[in-house]
Amino acid sequence: MASTGSKKKSKKKDAPAISTRRKLEVLGLVLMVFALLLTLAFVTYQPEDDAIARAISLGDAIVNPADHQAQFRVRNALGIVGAELARVMVPGFLGYTVISLTGLLLVWGFAIFRHLDPRRLIYPTGLTAVSAFVASTLIGWFGHTLETENGLLTWAGAVGVGTAGWMQRIFGVTGSFILLLLAGTVVLLLVVDHDIQRSIDRVVDFVKTFRERVRTRYMDWAEKRARRKAERQSQRSEREKEREAARERRQAEIERERRKQEEKRRSADAHRARIEEETTSAPTATPDPSSTSPRRAPQEDGSSASSASASDAETQGSPPPPPSDKSPAQEAPAMDPEEKDASSVPGSSNVSESESSDGGTASSPGMTIRNDLFRDRLRSAYTQTSNGPDASTEVRTDAADAPEEAEEVYDRDDATDTDGSDAGDDANIDVDELEADFSEAFDRVEEQLHEDDEEDDPYVVDLDVPAPDDTSEDAVENAGKEARDDDEEADSVRDVELHVQEQVEEERADDIERQADVPEEVPYSAPSIDLLDASQESDRSVDRDELEENKRILLDKLETYNVEIQDIKAVVGPTVTRYELTPAPGIKVSRIKSLEDDLAMAMAAQGIRMIAPIPGKSAVGVEIPNRNRELVRLREVIGTAKFRDTEMELPFPLGKSIEGEVFLADLTKMPHLLIAGATGSGKSVGLNTLLTGLLYACHPSNLKFVIIDPKKIELQQYSHLDDHFIARPADLSDAVVTDVDEALGVLKSCEKEMEERYDLLSEASVRGIRAYNRKFKDGALDPEDGHRHMPYIVVVVDELADLMMTAGKEIEGPIARLAQMARAVGIHLVLATQRPSVDVITGLIKANFPSRIAYEVASRVDSRTILDQIGAEGLVGNGDLLYLSGSKLIRLQGPFVSVEEVERIVDFIADQPGRGAYELPSLSDAGHGPDVTLGVEDTDDLFEEGARVIVRRQQGSVSLLQRKLAVGYTRAARIVDQLEEAGIVGPFNGTKARDVLVDDEEQLDRLLSGEDDDE
Repeated sequence: MASTGSKKKSKKKDAPAISTRRKLEVLGLVLMVFALLLTLAFVTYQPEDDAIARAISLGDAIVNPADHQAQFRVRNALGIVGAELARVMVPGFLGYTVISLTGLLLVWGFAIFRHLDPRRLIYPTGLTAVSAFVASTLIGWFGHTLETENGLLTWAGAVGVGTAGWMQRIFGVTGSFILLLLAGTVVLLLVVDHDIQRSIDRVVDFVKTFRERVRTRYMDWAEKRARRKAERQSQRSEREKEREAARERRQAEIERERRKQEEKRRSADAHRARIEEETTSAPTATPDPSSTSPRRAPQEDGSSASSASASDAETQGSPPPPPSDKSPAQEAPAMDPEEKDASSVPGSSNVSESESSDGGTASSPGMTIRNDLFRDRLRSAYTQTSNGPDASTEVRTDAADAPEEAEEVYDRDDATDTDGSDAGDDANIDVDELEADFSEAFDRVEEQLHEDDEEDDPYVVDLDVPAPDDTSEDAVENAGKEARDDDEEADSVRDVELHVQEQVEEERADDIERQADVPEEVPYSAPSIDLLDASQESDRSVDRDELEENKRILLDKLETYNVEIQDIKAVVGPTVTRYELTPAPGIKVSRIKSLEDDLAMAMAAQGIRMIAPIPGKSAVGVEIPNRNRELVRLREVIGTAKFRDTEMELPFPLGKSIEGEVFLADLTKMPHLLIAGATGSGKSVGLNTLLTGLLYACHPSNLKFVIIDPKKIELQQYSHLDDHFIARPADLSDAVVTDVDEALGVLKSCEKEMEERYDLLSEASVRGIRAYNRKFKDGALDPEDGHRHMPYIVVVVDELADLMMTAGKEIEGPIARLAQMARAVGIHLVLATQRPSVDVITGLIKANFPSRIAYEVASRVDSRTILDQIGAEGLVGNGDLLYLSGSKLIRLQGPFVSVEEVERIVDFIADQPGRGAYELPSLSDAGHGPDVTLGVEDTDDLFEEGARVIVRRQQGSVSLLQRKLAVGYTRAARIVDQLEEAGIVGPFNGTKARDVLVDDEEQLDRLLSGEDDDE
């Protein structure tokens, strides 16, 4: 004890009074304050202070400040010292650009104060100095060119003005400006990106992308325009044909009607001429009053009484003829066929009957015939209008009222005939004047009917021209154009246009080496990205035909159920295409969601998934698998600037989203991950992707793996990383744990490691592993007190179901405790299983695994077991996955990495010298090894039964006792240790079962009874 105390005293005497760390902090603080003072002096520089600074000696001003303060008033915020420094640095050096140098000094002071690596500031320092020089020279060039006073000396400084003048004298005004512009561009490119070629590639790629987009948009526009033009032309032709056909039909009907009326008019004129000729040549006679009534009655042969009345009127005043014995029918003159046709015109007989019944005298034959012709014309026109497709009540009313004008003329003339003074007076009846009146009325009615026909014609459009009967070609063409525009607008409403979203282009990175923050320099080279296979160059253009076909099927199916869609957009991903449907107002989302199975049947796809609605969007998503899927390789994901520049501690390359964006997740934020899926869905490839991505992202000093692989074949290639990335107990020789008993012991060892780490964090007064490692690196924690650099530990279990079936509750306890508490100390669990059932993924495990990955599963029950919701049953396999983080669910396409790629990376790392495996607490310290204090006298109650089971089976296995005795792992292992002490089984034999030293039960009975085998 005395020697130990003396050693501590000697160490205290040898230690300096002020540590190097404290000296650096003081130096950094001084530099920061000095930089702030210089900046203040430069910013408040005034040219008027230059004369004062030249007149006063700086030393004299410092010695006698009161004398000079009363005589001279300095405007600089730092006084006379600031005025002198500003005069030397601002107009005498680089002008106001010198402020960038003071800012650089402030950054150096902060880096020294915070004990940061100053080597990272060398490149920015040089780049800042060059930028200040170029900027001051460019300002000086403008000063010389614009011929300003002193050449902008305050802004450019003497160096900038002088350099600019020198360049203008040598290269001229234009040449010097081009050189300065080139220097500024180079500096800008170096500031934005260290690699100029990469910046040029960005510009070239942007130009190519922009040109391709413009070309695509122009082709789509031209194609749509040509299609619309063809549709308009066809519609115009069809309308012209229909209009021409309607016009021809109307002209034919008018011509036919005119011919008919002309024939009737000629027939009436001929009939009137014959009547006049007959009346003039017939003998005159006085009519017999007794025969008046029979003569006025209708005749059986169909002749009109008006003819007889006309004959009597013409023969009035002549001597009456002698009486005759003939009947009135016999006395009536015989009618020719033409007369019979004329008298049989519809309406003539009715008029004659009404006149005869009233006792009046009928009008002249010509008047009667013209009236009948007029009525026939009105009846035919009215019938044609009323039978038309667009007939209206207004047209019927006009046609019905039109004959009233003719009736007025008829009634007036009829009244004249029936008057007693004028009755039978042929001289008072002017037939020609009466025909003119009827013709005028007929023309007015015909004109009215013609106007009504034009109003009701569907092919005639009112163009609001002064003349209502304007039927010029221009009016017809304009009307047709407006009608076509209306039809095209209606078609555009019905046909929803498909918008295709462009894919996200990630910036590529050929060098993805990440700088490791380790406590000491360890020789290690990260694997190159060239060890991964590059993706094959394939045509990844969007299949427009497939998109249009799927759009048509979706819209047709939704239209069947009266679901109207206003807009549709397609987002084409590597595996699936998401169609974003915007429903019309009033359409419920639940209606579209209920049609998921109907849409799946209509699409005839392997499986569709509906998102109703899409989070953050007012649309419903329908994800449909692509016919030609894109293989996403791991190199496409980690060979990006996003992976290289990420600030994540443990970046996990999950894959690509539907938009084509690389998706990364930080394992430290998860903090544990549960992976489940059916066999062949991509679960093992996902584990390889996780491990390979972490190998690229982390230094061996910052990351260790605990790999448990009960299947013994999936993760064996990582056993070669024993000296670099593997953590295991000291009494365990295998880098990859394959035995169930050892797996339980390793998990308990990790649990013990967690407890030790929490003790160290408590002593260091920190709350997380990052703060602890930073404090240890800064020297605030003494290694002699047990403090050490803590790497992250990722525990990977490939098949959880096998452990749960074998160890049951024994394995669930350490997993649940690690999941609950190990996050803060940097221990993270990754559990994978191909059996997503409630007895494997228990509620205790799920409660501590908010981050989960679901690959393709067989049923909705399995999907709910993993994700607590459906969706995984609709995945299409081969890396298609759903990632759940909290309540956010994202569909991704997992990257593919082959076994050969993994072997190349592992071999590259294994060829480098390593520092050995990271030692976890031993199995004995974790409470899993044999207990040396336990004797045979304190045997378990099932000791004898367990001995008989092992002797019968000749297999000294803990799992055998678990199954046969229905006990837990701890009790079964304790019984095996007791059997070893009793000499029944041999010592621990690694992954193999223990040797059984007793051959049969008889020997066991003698051994248990204490008898000697020799006896």
